[in-house]
Amino acid sequence: MHVVTSRVFFLFLVLTAAFGLIWAGLYNIQVTKTEYYQQKAMANVFQEVQTTGQRGCIYDRSGRPLAVNIKTRELFYTPDTVNPNLNQSIDFLLDLIAKSHEEISLDQEFPIGYNENAGFYFKDDYNVTTNEIGLYNFIAEIYGTSRDQLTSQQKEVSAEEAFWQVCDHTFGIEHTDIDRMLQIAQIRYAIFSGRFNQTHPVRIMRQISESTEAKIMERHADFVGFSVEDTYTRQYPEGELFAHIVGYVGKISDQELEEKKEQGSSYEVDDTIGKSGLELTFEDKLRGKTGTKRIELNADTMERVSETDLTQADPGDSIFLTIDSEVQKQVYDALYKQIKSLLLDKITGQKSDDGSTYSVEDILIALIDNNFIPSQTLESSGQPYASSLLSMYQSESVSQLEALQDLILNQKSVAVGSYNEIQKDLYDYMIENMRDAEHLSYDYQKDEAIYPAYKAGQMSPYAFLSYAISHNYLDVSSYGIDKGTDADQALEEIIHMELDKLEQGSQFRNRIYHYLIESGAFPAVDFMDLLYENGLISDADGSREKLNSGELAPIDCLKAKISQDEITPADIDLDPCSGSVVVSDPTSGEVLAMVSYPTYDPNLFMNDVDYFNRIVADQSGPLVFRAVNETRAIGSTFKMCTAIAGLDQGVITKDTVVHDNVVFEYANSPDKPRCWNEAGHGDVNVVTALDHSCNYFFYNVGYLLCHPDKDHKFEDYVGLDTLASYAERLGLASKTGIEISETEPHASDSDAVRSSIGQGTTAYSCANLNRYTNTLADGGIVRDLYLVDAVHDSRGRSDWTREDHTAQSGISQDILDTVKEGMRMMVTDEHAKELSVLDAVGIHTAGKTGTAQEREDRPDHSLFTGYAPLDDPEISISVVIPFGGGSSNAIPVFRDLVADYYGLSLDSK
Repeated sequence: MHVVTSRVFFLFLVLTAAFGLIWAGLYNIQVTKTEYYQQKAMANVFQEVQTTGQRGCIYDRSGRPLAVNIKTRELFYTPDTVNPNLNQSIDFLLDLIAKSHEEISLDQEFPIGYNENAGFYFKDDYNVTTNEIGLYNFIAEIYGTSRDQLTSQQKEVSAEEAFWQVCDHTFGIEHTDIDRMLQIAQIRYAIFSGRFNQTHPVRIMRQISESTEAKIMERHADFVGFSVEDTYTRQYPEGELFAHIVGYVGKISDQELEEKKEQGSSYEVDDTIGKSGLELTFEDKLRGKTGTKRIELNADTMERVSETDLTQADPGDSIFLTIDSEVQKQVYDALYKQIKSLLLDKITGQKSDDGSTYSVEDILIALIDNNFIPSQTLESSGQPYASSLLSMYQSESVSQLEALQDLILNQKSVAVGSYNEIQKDLYDYMIENMRDAEHLSYDYQKDEAIYPAYKAGQMSPYAFLSYAISHNYLDVSSYGIDKGTDADQALEEIIHMELDKLEQGSQFRNRIYHYLIESGAFPAVDFMDLLYENGLISDADGSREKLNSGELAPIDCLKAKISQDEITPADIDLDPCSGSVVVSDPTSGEVLAMVSYPTYDPNLFMNDVDYFNRIVADQSGPLVFRAVNETRAIGSTFKMCTAIAGLDQGVITKDTVVHDNVVFEYANSPDKPRCWNEAGHGDVNVVTALDHSCNYFFYNVGYLLCHPDKDHKFEDYVGLDTLASYAERLGLASKTGIEISETEPHASDSDAVRSSIGQGTTAYSCANLNRYTNTLADGGIVRDLYLVDAVHDSRGRSDWTREDHTAQSGISQDILDTVKEGMRMMVTDEHAKELSVLDAVGIHTAGKTGTAQEREDRPDHSLFTGYAPLDDPEISISVVIPFGGGSSNAIPVFRDLVADYYGLSLDSK
């Protein structure tokens, strides 16, 4: 009994002691060390995130890199970090990078700029005229409201008022130096813009030096939320040369992300994706394979403590092209050289209505229109000549606006036809703005009671606009004016508002500058000085002093700067300023070179906001891949197709002779088509017609393909269908099969007679023309063009097989030989002396020129397509220079490229 009792008592003591220890432990955890364990728990937050392997690279046929990944250290800020001293942190950062001469690089543009002379201003992308929605979104953000809830006062806020709102209320930036405040505001706005995706850091610097990184780490407490990460930046070593082919990458858009998610792909909101060219087409191959890593975060600061790979991410595939970088450069240089030469020849000092010659004023105006001189430079540089021009501009602007207002509101009976040229233009711009904003309906153009007279300039603006109000073509309520308001009062308010809006637009700005230059109010020599003083052209050659002393005329100075490539044809955007060339192997379809001018640098386009905005606004169209996406009439290069159709259909034979009567009488149009040779070519057959490019002969073939009756009556569609079917069979009227996006070609569906010489509504690209040439050169076999030779995975194994698309055109060898005989004669006859130099060195070629008219007020297009050598073709070359001034102007590019390909030196080059 005592034993049992003692045992129970002993067990009780043991249990009591055990529970005591447990209780003490719990007390220690929950009470004594509560804060310690809470911090420890908070400090161990884990996330599993997907990782993507490095993007695959792109190489030329010799293994030269065209798209690679460069490892960089970048500075980021995590938006959801709690940093009560963020402005001070940014201020410290700006001090650091100023000392090391590094730069901030933000993906989000800040809408406000500042200049000592002009003060605060909204940047072009946030102008009420060019981007009203973007501007109002920004204003709504800084006032903490929505765009729909903005007051009229807020909508009219000035750039300066918006800036102080940002500093004093939105971000609480201390008043110091304006430039420093602006820098802080820019960074704060970029971080603010990333608030909806708080777990994804905002890039602050694209490249940070080791010394700057070390200083940030030393002062870690001052840089809460900032982190430096290893990243891989896409780089394009050949820049402009392959921009259109390789393309570029960019941050995935919301729409792209949604599409990828629907396809089951594992893209995230900050991922990079191919945007154009091969980067887009081969996105699935180039993109690295997804992996997973575990990240440990400090829950208090959300800073990364450690990371561990759970599954390894694999690199994307590598792509090897058929193009050689050196050949591509030769082609680019030859095309650029010819375009520049043609432009220089046209700068004679004489203005022309058809663009055949240019005056100095034409060139200077074109430079303004195409933003070679940024509007900020013209209006806020503070340099003497820019200030002088700005003063003239401001005075003339006021004068012209007052004159137009007076004409409309006070001289109510004066018809538009009585206005002077600048007044007509400004009035037209105003009406265009009213239509674009949907204040003014296009329905007035259907009103037979007034439109004919208005269109003819016989009606006054006051009478027209009053009529438009009374017939509800002009909606006064859309201006915030009550519909019951007196018509005269309403119209006066509308005109005041529209003139204010007109003054803000680029059309108005450029038109005033045009006037100042055209009138001589601002002389050409002063304009050249303006370019010098703002660093837009160089004085390294001592030309400025010669210009101002009168030793060098403005026109000669300007031509020298174009010759030296300080000003390019694309900068000027006058005819010609563009072109494309495709070089391929006709026996395989392998593309050896594919060039489009003008072009752009994808490295800057991705990373430099100012450059991006300039390229997007450039009217010469550097983003357009003209070789595959610019379709135009191809003129006489179409005549081989017409000849083949005529011979194959039996409406002509090789021996058919037609006398060129110049005017072809049997077309279904009042104005009868004419041969380009006003003297006629005499008697020609199909071979000599190709040689001399006799329009009359091919008009007749097009006519016969329509199967006219004995009274010469026929239906155009009959001949058009036949021509279209042969264009299809020869590989001209269908896409080339190339691996990047291309525009669908269009066979003419109007006027069979004119379509027979490559006019009508024909629209083909340079690549279409090249594929068709290959078909002729290679015995009628139609092959797709291709750019990609191979795709290899990260282990070097082939990971893609090209589908080989070939077809037989079904054209007999006799017919092809007849056509090729004409093409051979064309390059060897007396009128083709520029090509005879190739024969002289033993390279025999065949080809065809082309001239196509698109507009009467602009020069004809220049085309040439051909191949070499004659009996065993190795290359075919097609050249298109829009508005180049006639077929002979494309010949030198073909000639020089054949010579380059065979390593020949031509004295005439």
